[in-house]
Amino acid sequence: MCISIRNENPIPESSFIRLGTHSLNEPAVFYRSISLIVSHPQYQKQHLALLHNIALVKMSKKVSFSSLVKPMSLPKPNDNFVSNCFIAGWGDVGNNVELSGNRTLQELKVTIFKWRICKKKFPGLTDNILYAGSMERGKGSCQGYSGGPLVCRSSGEIVQVGIVSFGNTNGCALKGFSGVYTRVKCYMDFIYKTITSDRQASA
Repeated sequence: MCISIRNENPIPESSFIRLGTHSLNEPAVFYRSISLIVSHPQYQKQHLALLHNIALVKMSKKVSFSSLVKPMSLPKPNDNFVSNCFIAGWGDVGNNVELSGNRTLQELKVTIFKWRICKKKFPGLTDNILYAGSMERGKGSCQGYSGGPLVCRSSGEIVQVGIVSFGNTNGCALKGFSGVYTRVKCYMDFIYKTITSDRQASA
């Protein structure tokens, strides 16, 4: 999900989480309000780029896992994914073309490219990001996908390796430009410290 506020308190009543949803026209398995948002303390906009673009969201109530609601694994320090990766979401399906009809979850297979390729396209970025795109021309993440997952399959697990961050401001899936993703494994300390701190505060 895309977070446009930074540690705001109180959380807007209009913000909520849907779980177990495949079509936005159908009811979700669970709806949860948000009790806490923690964005990365070093998050910032730098020209056209977003640095440390990650936030954690705490739901107001726990959920029970089922065939429709499952947790994803987090990456290990030595994980290095390239292929068998996917992005998903309900964002635009083209430049200023909103998802219509039954608004079913969209999925696209992507390849994670070498870091040097991204460095040429977006000078000044660090290796805390991933650069990924589809091998099919004209396909990629678009408006409305920000905050969504970049996942890879590994040994039967679904691992969230990235978070949709930003892309070319001139349009979606342009030739020569792929999407930029927050590299999750670079922020495991932030994730674990935030979770631990919240548990101690709630004890």
